[in-house]
Amino acid sequence: MTDLNDKKRDLSEVFDWLIDNKAKLMNKFIYKMIPNTEDAEDFYQDLILAIAEKPLEKLLGLLDRNEMDQFCYVIIRNNFQSKTSRYHYTYTKPKGLEYKPELDTRREVDNTEKLELLQSIEDDVRQ
Repeated sequence: MTDLNDKKRDLSEVFDWLIDNKAKLMNKFIYKMIPNTEDAEDFYQDLILAIAEKPLEKLLGLLDRNEMDQFCYVIIRNNFQSKTSRYHYTYTKPKGLEYKPELDTRREVDNTEKLELLQSIEDDVRQ
């Protein structure tokens, strides 16, 4: 029974990371690829489901090496570019939409300073 409790704790660490880094993932990756905010939020939920299907040992290793955001980006990009992905069948195919980067006129917003300030405040609060 201890193994089940350990697995639960470890998965909760992964989900905690996803929740803590939602704004970063949304602003840095997802909103840039999905113009509709509602679809972007839904896709974030699909990202959580996709990560939950991955081997626990792999996820824990990514957390330990601080590589979770890169891993999430790869999942997001692969879902977005694939014609057989969950994203394609859920969001693109039914609407007849295809993302064309050359037509995307949205500007990139650099929130790095805000994220650093927020991290600094969170670190101060934790101490």
